[in-house]
Amino acid sequence: MAKSRKLSEFFKDRETPGISQTLKQLDRLAGESIGRSRFYSGVDEVRENIEPWMPLFVLPVAKETFKACLHLRPDEVAKGLLAIVRADDEGDMIELANSLDQFVYRTILEEEAWGYESGKARPSLPNSIAKANEIFGAGFYEQGRHGKFRDDDVERLMIKVFGGTANAFWSEAVLKDTPGEKVPIFEQGIAIEPSSLVLYAGAVKALIELNDRKRAAELLARSLDCYHYTAYTTDIDEYLDLGRSLLKEFPDLFSEDAKWVLTETDPRNWARRAGELFNTGEVERADKILNDLCYGIEDYSKSVGAFRKHYEKLGWDWALALCDLRGK
Repeated sequence: MAKSRKLSEFFKDRETPGISQTLKQLDRLAGESIGRSRFYSGVDEVRENIEPWMPLFVLPVAKETFKACLHLRPDEVAKGLLAIVRADDEGDMIELANSLDQFVYRTILEEEAWGYESGKARPSLPNSIAKANEIFGAGFYEQGRHGKFRDDDVERLMIKVFGGTANAFWSEAVLKDTPGEKVPIFEQGIAIEPSSLVLYAGAVKALIELNDRKRAAELLARSLDCYHYTAYTTDIDEYLDLGRSLLKEFPDLFSEDAKWVLTETDPRNWARRAGELFNTGEVERADKILNDLCYGIEDYSKSVGAFRKHYEKLGWDWALALCDLRGK
């Protein structure tokens, strides 16, 4: 059987330096199991695990009880800030880690916690640590560094070690009893991960309970600029309904595009607007509208041709490679 092509080879000469380093690390993880995560063996397996509801910039790289994917948002790609997003079968997503090394660290934390809870370390733990240290540097992970801890402590440790992730702050906030306790935690998360809609949604809901509708409107308006609607437990339809009521109260807080998103419900008009923006040279705005449309209909694959035109115009070779993964 022919060996699967490496991700770094597939993206060769089409990636940015930030993507390049991560792809090389994924090549070294190909086919490996670390904790409960098994990394895909190469391009063929990655392609097999792409589903129509996945945004083009969500690249599946590993399998746990969910699919772990690189979240390649345009404004972060050049900086090499490639989050790892949890993508469930329903299409709901949340960022588990802000980078590949953080995701691997989190996976080993879960593996170590299992040993403390069960009273016996998993036999695979030493190999997981050794592989991680080989790829990310000696001393990257040390067993016992954090003392004894449980699985429930993993997100707290992600905040302690890395400053937090969308999932870590979301997990901390939902356990609080009152909306007044939840809001500052969601806001800390937004500061760390300003492109994760689920954090805004949590803060908005809590602010509504506190009757601070103006602040809720400010955050909801900002959330609509998130490149992908990583909704997770958020019901987007209900969220947009809330947005419409806040728009009526505070219209000055919403941008032209945000107002349009909240007031236009016909998918045909979304597609038409994306085309109009593209034809007038506002390609990035067109791309955002098309992404929002595809999220709503839960299908990105049928629009690959339109996305390809966007990325050719913008000169995003790395994004064209993502289009190639979706088919001819």
